[in-house]
Amino acid sequence: MMVAYNYEEELIMHILMCKLIKDGWLFDNRDIAESLCEGTYNILKEPYCHVCAMPSIETDKCSFHRDLYGFSRIYVMGVYYPRRLKTVDLLSNHILELKKDKRYAKPLGVALSIIIKRKYPEVCNADLLTAVPMSTEEYAKRGFNQALELANVIGRELNIKVEHVLYKTSNIKMKYKKYEERKRLVRGLYQILHKVHRYYLYGKHILLVDDIVTSGFTVSECSKVLKDAGAKRVDVIALARTALGGYKYA
Repeated sequence: MMVAYNYEEELIMHILMCKLIKDGWLFDNRDIAESLCEGTYNILKEPYCHVCAMPSIETDKCSFHRDLYGFSRIYVMGVYYPRRLKTVDLLSNHILELKKDKRYAKPLGVALSIIIKRKYPEVCNADLLTAVPMSTEEYAKRGFNQALELANVIGRELNIKVEHVLYKTSNIKMKYKKYEERKRLVRGLYQILHKVHRYYLYGKHILLVDDIVTSGFTVSECSKVLKDAGAKRVDVIALARTALGGYKYA
């Protein structure tokens, strides 16, 4: 069976590799560089929802964003396939590795920045980048926040200032939680840092960065908090949206 050749994905990987060579990153991270030569990052393709980025569904037929709020739109690079779906995918593998090794933020963040510049230039003029925060307990255990590592890379690539303006009020985790439970637990889970004056956020277009969007409730609540603090518009940018069928919504 002949596999369709995807010129867009090959082009993105070519631009990415050239950028990583120019920055000198490849030579100090040869283990990750070798994996980049083994495939391409999957790029989100039509049909997909132009509100919540749910893959494999047209916008006017998508019901997945009916309970989401706060943001104007979610922009992602590709699709995340959980391991239980048994789909071999370079992007999904690198996203999982990012949770253990922050070096993966560089190729992933640069690739997402390339996609944004090429496909979504309307968000390149945003005023501010911020990341979905972790709780202090989560941060202490992992040693870094993968969303913030991504934001720092993307901020440099898009020339947008990165600010840490949100905090997580408790160590509640959404993993393995069902749809309605996630919807309930996320309320009030994120707040503006006390040292951030609300006038600093007033009238700004803010890009909220996360690694994966699954149910969408985390980015919804963070976006609502930013909007309530005076932000004019909040858009979400993430590496991937979980594949249709990759999360149990029941």
